[in-house]
Amino acid sequence: MKTCIYALCILFCFTSLTSAFVQCSIEDRVVKLRPGERGQLEIELYNPEAEQRTVRAYLGDWELGTGGEPVFHPAGTLPNSAAGQLKLADPLVVLGPGERGKLRLEVEVPKEQRGSRAAMLFVEAGQLPPPTSALENQMQISVQTLLRYGIKIYVVAQGTEEPASKINDLRLQPPSEGKIPVNIVLQNSGNIHLRYQCRLEVRSLEGEVLEEKELAPFSILPGAVRTVQSEIKLPPFGKYLLLAVLDYGSEKLLAAEAPFEIREGGK
Repeated sequence: MKTCIYALCILFCFTSLTSAFVQCSIEDRVVKLRPGERGQLEIELYNPEAEQRTVRAYLGDWELGTGGEPVFHPAGTLPNSAAGQLKLADPLVVLGPGERGKLRLEVEVPKEQRGSRAAMLFVEAGQLPPPTSALENQMQISVQTLLRYGIKIYVVAQGTEEPASKINDLRLQPPSEGKIPVNIVLQNSGNIHLRYQCRLEVRSLEGEVLEEKELAPFSILPGAVRTVQSEIKLPPFGKYLLLAVLDYGSEKLLAAEAPFEIREGGK
């Protein structure tokens, strides 16, 4: 008696692949429409393989944990979900070898919407390998590798945007191995998603900049709180000022400062 077992291996990606599997651009999509308007969104697909591939797409909700890690939820379950106003024209697209195609979505902004809402478009592509011959009484295992892309979609009610943000806390942790960990607690208090640029500066009490560090850009959804972690070099004994400067697209920069002192034997 032969036993066949099919195993599914899912690879979840937030960056484009340049070879193998179906390719698509997974850059964030921002759709801006006035309340009550409708529009369309297209996602380009390409099958670079020598075999036919079937692409499956579906919507979901997502949010970022306090540390910036993505957390996924079923579509339409979060208060700020845009999944209900996005509709896939066809959730399945079959691509032949070397063929290009598109995923098309209809977008609608309700009249009552203010600011931005978010959703995640999941794109899966793979193929179950055909069974191979097996001897009698031997177990046969086939493995399917399934690549899944996650594309963030922001739907903005144009003309209703109210960007706002604040720093809830700026704190230094005990030094370790010549570094001082830094935590910045930020809150997006506006009604649209915000993308941040952040710079840390260590200054002497006389105003001299001893260290300057640029953090990787990051984003925060409306109403969310996020803890951004970084570190600075451990300076010599003395008194200093840590300055965090943030640019989130507003006319004014956001800043906070934390004085600290390095003493012999610890901070």
